[in-house]
Amino acid sequence: MNEIHEQIIQAAVEEYGRENQMRMLQEECGELIVATSHYLRKREYAEDEVVEELADVLIMCEQIKFALGITRMVAVMIDRKLGRLASKL
Repeated sequence: MNEIHEQIIQAAVEEYGRENQMRMLQEECGELIVATSHYLRKREYAEDEVVEELADVLIMCEQIKFALGITRMVAVMIDRKLGRLASKL
């Protein structure tokens, strides 16, 4: 993530607060679930919907990592889980 993105993430958390952003993450995850369902049912424009909702979820995840101060911990966990996945492939 570039510096401008990080500034926007920080400003959003400061403006709306951690709890509100966690609620938004829940909402965005729900919208992604609906979008993936539409994609699997081959609904028109569903791929665009998945792209948009996935972007929203990823942005909210970045905000929550920042808000909770867990960016490094998440990175370590991702490395660990990808290592496990690699060993299964």
